[in-house]
Amino acid sequence: LFPAIEAGMLLEIARHELKPVDLFKLDSRFRDKFDVERTEDSKARTGTARDYPSLHSLLIPLTTYFRVLQAFAALAGDTASTRVIGDGAGWYTAHLLELHQRYEWSAVVQYHIQFHLLRR
Repeated sequence: LFPAIEAGMLLEIARHELKPVDLFKLDSRFRDKFDVERTEDSKARTGTARDYPSLHSLLIPLTTYFRVLQAFAALAGDTASTRVIGDGAGWYTAHLLELHQRYEWSAVVQYHIQFHLLRR
């Protein structure tokens, strides 16, 4: 279902072990860019607005994350969880869009990272 995503990462998502700062790895465009930057600068990503410079750079991997979760629930035959994940993904995405309109982007990114660190 997700050939561009490594099996280990799929399992991290299914087990709710994926770190929010690693979300970028679900978007090949940003993942490839980071691999180049990492060879030039060995600093790890910290989940700042520099790591996610735009709403787009966060939403693309986030929607992939939700799609993977939903696929695992669907493959397990858990229709209730599949629906809840879909509803939650829609609600959270709409919430991020609202925050993006009201606050500075750096604050929205920090909110997102902290929210998911608490939910792990």
